[in-house]
Amino acid sequence: MSELLQNLLDELDQWRSITEIKRRLEHRGFSINRLVLSGYLQALRDLDYVEEHIAPPSKLYRATERRSIYSLVGAAISEVSAEDGGDLALYTLSKLLGRPVFKSEIERCGVGFPDNFRRIMGQERQEAIKVAKSTGYFPRRNESAYLPTEELQEDYMKVLEVLTRKLLTL
Repeated sequence: MSELLQNLLDELDQWRSITEIKRRLEHRGFSINRLVLSGYLQALRDLDYVEEHIAPPSKLYRATERRSIYSLVGAAISEVSAEDGGDLALYTLSKLLGRPVFKSEIERCGVGFPDNFRRIMGQERQEAIKVAKSTGYFPRRNESAYLPTEELQEDYMKVLEVLTRKLLTL
C-alpha cells in the first residue's frame, strides 16, 4: 500500500485529473479503481499532502511542495549556488538520506542533473533499493541510482544552514 501511495505522490508533480493519475499509475503497474483512487486523493487532501483544484467537470490534484524534502533541498541549493545544482543536490541527498540517490529524487529537486556521479549497478543497486524501501521511498522499476564523486562539503554546509533556517520558520 505504501508503495502505491509513494508512486501516487510521485505522479502529482503537476496538476493532474483522476483519469490521468489512474492511467499513469497503470503504466507503473498499479491497477486501482477510480472511486478508490478518488478516496485516496481526498484523504491525502485532508492530510494536506495534496492540493485540489476544481475545474468543472474535473477535479485536479497535485502534491503540496512544503511536504517534500526534495523541494526544500532544491530551494536551499538555489539560494546557495546557481552552478553545479545537480551535483550539490546529489551530494546533499546522499548525505541526508545516508544512501545512494535515485534519478527521480534528483529531478524532484528541480536544480538540474549532476555531472559528477557514479552510477550504482548490480547487487549494490539492489541493496540501495532495499534500503530506500525500508525508509519509505519506493524507486521506479529500472530507475538508476547514483553516488556523488565530487566532495562538496563546504557547499553542503551552506545548504544545511539554509535548510535549518527554512525549517525553523515553518
